[in-house]
Amino acid sequence: MNSSPPPHLEPIADRLARMRTFLANERTMLAWWRTALASIGFSMALLQISRNTLSGVVALVGLVFGALCFGIGAWRYRTVRKEVCALRVDSPSDCP
Repeated sequence: MNSSPPPHLEPIADRLARMRTFLANERTMLAWWRTALASIGFSMALLQISRNTLSGVVALVGLVFGALCFGIGAWRYRTVRKEVCALRVDSPSDCP
C-alpha cells in the first residue's frame, strides 16, 4: 500500500521545499559556471598579453581550471537533481 498522496494532493510544504532545493541547485551550478567563465576570460587575456613562459603556463592552468569548473558544475547539478527526484516516490518523472 502506497501512503504517498497523489502529486496534486502533495503537501504544499513538501512541494515548496523541493522547489527551493531545485533552485538552490541551479544557483550553485551557475556559480560554478560563473567561476569557470571568469577563469577562462582571465586566462585568455593573460595569453594575449603574455611575454614570457611563466605567464603562458599560468594562463594554460587557468584554462584547465575553467574547463574543470564547467564539468564539475554540470556533474554536481545532475547528481543532486537525480537525488532530489529520487526522493519523490509517487512520480519521479514529474521533477522540474
